[in-house]
Parts: sequence; C-alpha cells; structure tokens
Amino acid sequence: MAERHKIKAAVYAIVKNENGQVLFLRRNNTGYMDGKLSLPSGHVEINESFVEAAARETFEESGVVIALNELTQVLTLHRYQPSGEFDYIDMFFQAKEWSGEPRIVEEDKASELVWAHPEDIEHDLIPYMIPVFQSIKSGDALIELQRGDDE
Repeated sequence: MAERHKIKAAVYAIVKNENGQVLFLRRNNTGYMDGKLSLPSGHVEINESFVEAAARETFEESGVVIALNELTQVLTLHRYQPSGEFDYIDMFFQAKEWSGEPRIVEEDKASELVWAHPEDIEHDLIPYMIPVFQSIKSGDALIELQRGDDE
C-alpha cells in the first residue's frame, strides 16, 4: 500500500491598527526566511482547531489577544512540493477586534515588530505573502503555490 500524503497545517493572523496597517514580525533564528517579515503565525497542535491555533500563536508571538469569535477566515493557501515530502495547508484569519499592546514576545524568534500596509513592504515580506495579500484583496478563497513559488 502506498504511503499516505503528509500535510502540515499552519495558521496566520492579520491584525490591523486604526490606520489599516497590518502587524508583521521580522523572523529571526527560525531557520526559515530569517530576516523577512511575516504575520503572527504557527503550526496547529494536536486537538486544536485552526481558530484556536491562530489566537494562541498571535498571543504567544505578539501579546495580542483575540477572542475566537473575532477571527474570520479569509484565505486558504495550499503550498505543495513536487517531491511529495509534505505540503502545507495555511489558513489566514483576520481579526475583527483585538486587545493588548503588540510587542515581541518570542525575542529568540523575532527581531522587529512592524506596522505597515503589505503593498508598501513587498520587498521585505516572505515571498508567498505577496500573492496571499493580493488574493485576499481580490476576494479569492483559495490559492495554490508549488514549492519554489514561495521562495
């Protein structure tokens, strides 16, 4: 019997300030795209929903508190690899309301907190974030990227 396809699940939270700017963290010491900006994000844990994971990861990384009912799913990204090693299913959520003082909580994994409009900092984003924000703006619900398209 063939081995089943492996998929990892990750979640991302879009937190905006009163000026419509998005909260980004500059990755540091993670081993993936260090130096680039990304949203508060992380992996879904065992027995955890996507929404629970998004709220948890946002708090763990930025100190921002989001009630589960304040998160709206805005995009699903399927990042696949031709090698078949594993794919990612990335769920993007927008926070309707949030509280707390944004700060870098995991100082070993982030070096800077940045508020910006995504289109103004495309050169500084993890590359797959560019089509993510374009797709959200155009109202797409799903995008798929082959490994290599995201680097």
